[in-house]
Amino acid sequence: MQRAEGFVAARRPRRLSALTVEEVTAFFPRYAREKHLTDCQCRQTVDALQLLVVDLAQSGAAREVDREYF
Repeated sequence: MQRAEGFVAARRPRRLSALTVEEVTAFFPRYAREKHLTDCQCRQTVDALQLLVVDLAQSGAAREVDREYF
């Protein structure tokens, strides 16, 4: 939940449905660096964002993000 909330806060006031692949991709390294995340926490972030932007918000762009890269 905390990871998804961080993403939403970083994207305000943009709607999740209006996200681009670049916005989603750019979030991961910056957030991990700022929060000093471990590998496990990075994986949690990827999973949380998949649930949020792909499964719940059904963002088309988010479906195109290579989550295995992160």
